[in-house]
Amino acid sequence: MLFVAITGIMNGDPDKLHYGYDFNGRVCGTAAMKDRPFVFYPFPFPDDANSLDGADFSWATCVKRCPNQKPPALPNRFHSF
Repeated sequence: MLFVAITGIMNGDPDKLHYGYDFNGRVCGTAAMKDRPFVFYPFPFPDDANSLDGADFSWATCVKRCPNQKPPALPNRFHSF
């Protein structure tokens, strides 16, 4: 286990675990994103917000502060008219 930890620290980016990163791979709270230390997932859940099934955490973005309201719903692009 110690070998895995050392290899991960030497070859990886431990800041991504500590600070989190946005959808472009930029680490929040460091370098160019120094003024944006928090990670926000604007649309993580599908229609049923009580379930993690189908959750999409790929649209993370770095923010200066956490929002205090719920984001608007995404339009349903797969709705048949």
